[in-house]
Amino acid sequence: MVDERQKMREGIALEYGIALYRQYGEEQAAHFLNIDVSTLKRWRRRGITPHIRMGERGVRYLGQHIVDLLLKGTEGWDDAQQATSGSESGSLPGEVKAPHGIGAASTKRPDGQTVTALAQQTFRKPSKS
Repeated sequence: MVDERQKMREGIALEYGIALYRQYGEEQAAHFLNIDVSTLKRWRRRGITPHIRMGERGVRYLGQHIVDLLLKGTEGWDDAQQATSGSESGSLPGEVKAPHGIGAASTKRPDGQTVTALAQQTFRKPSKS
């Protein structure tokens, strides 16, 4: 099932010209989703869409999140949020839990030092072997 979902993601990403692991701004994400930016902001504030916070005002969306929204709309994220708040496991059967920092706006924001360390680790050039 996971392979099938990933193949669907990759196909939609190719068709729409979306890089799955690239970060997109709100205007770009709204364009791909064919919705108004204000609608996307409203969904984000309600915790309906996954997003990445970049400082106080910056918000980014991973390409795979945009593709998932194209695949299943906001219904899947609504269900996942309700399951997280009301179940012991915190996720739906077969669903992958979002990494820390990507999810409902109620997630505790990491401090600047943690964010900087994570960014440095993430964007570090691979060592030559």
